[in-house]
Amino acid sequence: MTKYIILFLFCSPTILAAQNERTDRKENKAQIEALHVEHITTALNLTADESAIFWPMYNEYKQQYKSLKNRHLSKKKISSSLTEEEGAEILNSILVDEEKKLAIKKQLYENLSKEFSSTRLLTLMKAEHTFKKKMWDKIKRRK
Repeated sequence: MTKYIILFLFCSPTILAAQNERTDRKENKAQIEALHVEHITTALNLTADESAIFWPMYNEYKQQYKSLKNRHLSKKKISSSLTEEEGAEILNSILVDEEKKLAIKKQLYENLSKEFSSTRLLTLMKAEHTFKKKMWDKIKRRK
């Protein structure tokens, strides 16, 4: 019985640390998302009315895009032991997903073009790019 108590005492800090790491990741994602919203809102100079139109469309796009991205990430289990047929199947699936991502992005810009000018949509593209660049730069600096 004392063995189990000792084992529990040694394992509990590890379990708690793992749980704290998960909550830290969730908090980091929330902070990054808040920075992303702020960056795009500032870059596009959105008013409250424009934000009410823009963000539901953009969030739906991100949700659809993320679902495809997560599917794509599950295909990272690619190894050199694949057969030619398996490799061709995975490659085809990845290309289909990339086409779907592009279709989702085109749909977003078509929907937004009904409410916003082309120059503002170009500003959105640039804002997305600069935000990603800023995040990568911060990651590089941390390492």
